[in-house]
Amino acid sequence: TIAAKFNGTLLSPLDFGSYVLYNGPISDSGVTSVQKYFLSKYNQLQPSLTDLVMWTKSEDGITESGGFISEWADQSGNNNDFDNSTAGKPFYNTTGSTFGNLPYVEFNDPNEWWYMESNTSSDLITPDGFTVYIVTAIQIEDAFYSYVAHKTTSFTWDSGWGILFFGTSLRFFVNQGSSLTPFSYVNLPFTDTTNGQPHIMKMRYDKNNIEAEVIGPVDNLSGSKAYTDSVIDSGDGIWLSYETSSFTVSQDVGEFLFYNTAISSEQQTATENYLRSKYGIS
Repeated sequence: TIAAKFNGTLLSPLDFGSYVLYNGPISDSGVTSVQKYFLSKYNQLQPSLTDLVMWTKSEDGITESGGFISEWADQSGNNNDFDNSTAGKPFYNTTGSTFGNLPYVEFNDPNEWWYMESNTSSDLITPDGFTVYIVTAIQIEDAFYSYVAHKTTSFTWDSGWGILFFGTSLRFFVNQGSSLTPFSYVNLPFTDTTNGQPHIMKMRYDKNNIEAEVIGPVDNLSGSKAYTDSVIDSGDGIWLSYETSSFTVSQDVGEFLFYNTAISSEQQTATENYLRSKYGIS
């Protein structure tokens, strides 16, 4: 029998959500794992909310008809929604197993693309840098230049940022374009041979360095490069899985977070612990 008191009130076993019992002492890392499990299970583990100006997650904010999505609403409170009014819409998959029992947004056709409706939002202007996270499972790299996510001008690399496949690498770039010098990028040797398993992709830019990281069961990669520039904004919104119909990537997306500054190490730890725990990514 297990009983406990909360604020002086005796709790019955029915008041307990769940418990874990070990037949001996466990390590500190084991205790941490159990704590993260319960925090995640009961929705107490969350990303850093400071400076978070756009946040979409697949279990919330989906508007769909027949499974085809017309809007993915921002959960940060800033109304920076993803929207698609075109004929080719991503699919809301609620029965697949890419992210365990969580639903996801499925891009599997070159005509399925998204732009951010509030593409002139001041929230997305980043004079002090930015940080972006995307939880994705890459299915097929459709072209030599296959875009995972980007915020650029007129479908080019100029005056913005992005994450794309560049041959057998993932390229995390800032201001990469023929008309802009200087520009910079970090290449990580990530391919689409990950069997469609979830990975966390992170890009952080503090106006002095580009930092790139991939966290996942197949590839754990990171790199950085010095780069100083003041022009990292563009007039267009954030696009997922699209540059043009020739430069797309087939991917399942679980979550997207955008911070309009280079967040601190403490904020990064909180956000990554939340994403790792939620999606079971080590």
